[in-house]
Amino acid sequence: MLNILIADDHEVVRRGLREVLAEGMGKVTFGEAADFHAVLALLSKKKWDLIILDIVMPGPNIGDVIAKIREVEPELPILVLTGIAEHEFAVTTLKAGANGYITKQYASEELINAVQKVLAGEPYLSNEALAGVAASLRQSGDKQSHELLSPREMEIFILIATGKSVKEIAGELGVSDKTIATHIARIKEKTGIMTYVEMTRYALRHKLVE
Repeated sequence: MLNILIADDHEVVRRGLREVLAEGMGKVTFGEAADFHAVLALLSKKKWDLIILDIVMPGPNIGDVIAKIREVEPELPILVLTGIAEHEFAVTTLKAGANGYITKQYASEELINAVQKVLAGEPYLSNEALAGVAASLRQSGDKQSHELLSPREMEIFILIATGKSVKEIAGELGVSDKTIATHIARIKEKTGIMTYVEMTRYALRHKLVE
C-alpha cells in the first residue's frame, strides 16, 4: 500500500487529489499538510512513498523546503503541483530536487501518469510546462537579471533591497503576504538571486537603489 503525503493549503484541493489518486492508484493511505512546516514535521512521523507539494504555502519558500526534505529523505519522490502559470518555477523546483512538476489546471488528467513516473524513478514535466520553460529561456537572451522582472516584481525587488519585510511590502502594496511570497519566488527564479542580502547587493551594484 502506498503512503502519499498531500501538501496544499486548500482543503478542497487536497480532497480532489485524494479522490483522483484513490480511484487511479488502488490502495493508498494519505497524509495531509496545509503548510510547509507541517510537511517537514510529518516527515519524521511516517515513511512516505511520495509527497505531492503545492508550490506556494505558508512557511519557508519551496526551494528551501525541498532542500530540507532531501536532507532527511534523499530518495523520496517529490511531485510539485502549482496553480501558477509561470513555468520558470519548473526549473527552480527541479534544480532544488523535485522529481516532477504539474499544474493544477491539468492535474486530473496528468496526475496518475505523473505519480507513476516519479514513483518509477523517472522525472515528469508536463508538455505545457516544457513549452513554457523553453519559451522563457528563448526570451531571456542576454538581458540583465533584473530586466527579466515584471513591473510589479521589480517594485518588490527594490522594496526588498531597501530592507522591507514581506509583511511591510504586503501592507504597502495592499496585498496578502502570500501574494508577496509568490512574487518573491518568481524573482528568485528569474534572477537566480536567492537571498535578500544578495538582492540588496545586486540592487546597489546596478544602482537600482541608493
